[in-house]
Amino acid sequence: MRAILCSGLFLLLFSCAFGQHGLRLQNSYFLSGQPLFGLGYEHYSSTPWTYGVGFEFGRYAYHEQDLINATMEEYSIHGFAVVPEARYYLGAQAKEGIHQGVFTLAFAHLRKMNEYSVDNPGTSAYVRKGASLGGGLGIGYRTACGDFPLFVEILAGFGKAHAFWQNQATDSDARARAGSFDSSSLVYRLELAVGYRF
Repeated sequence: MRAILCSGLFLLLFSCAFGQHGLRLQNSYFLSGQPLFGLGYEHYSSTPWTYGVGFEFGRYAYHEQDLINATMEEYSIHGFAVVPEARYYLGAQAKEGIHQGVFTLAFAHLRKMNEYSVDNPGTSAYVRKGASLGGGLGIGYRTACGDFPLFVEILAGFGKAHAFWQNQATDSDARARAGSFDSSSLVYRLELAVGYRF
């Protein structure tokens, strides 16, 4: 595993020496209400293909219970993820190395996460740590800001992941109320990003 990480770091540093690059700030909150934020890097070439890596952090699932004069967080999954991706830009401009318009992407999703659950106020909370490994596909659109090297993009993606927890889950009403899907094994991406190409 250490050799794979070192090789990936070497390739990333080598690619930074040649070609064009872009940095972007990505945000899921404005589109989905999910407080996920991140930073991404993209390496460009003279072909329609680009590749990069993103780092995201925030809350993947959340549910609160209404009390008389307040609310109480009863369930959440939060964490940090590394998201390597490859993109293919469609259209005639992409063949000339202009990376704008519609693109498709394939991504991997490596995540560390913590799950918090409490069923009743005043009782002790159940916390467990875990990780997930998965990937998925997506589609997006990028537009430039005139002659400035800034761009704005929106993307949507879906994927599957396998979760590895340090201990087994207990039966929890809070988990059942939080949603009808397992947010540790499903990966949703609905992002708005602003970036700079240099």
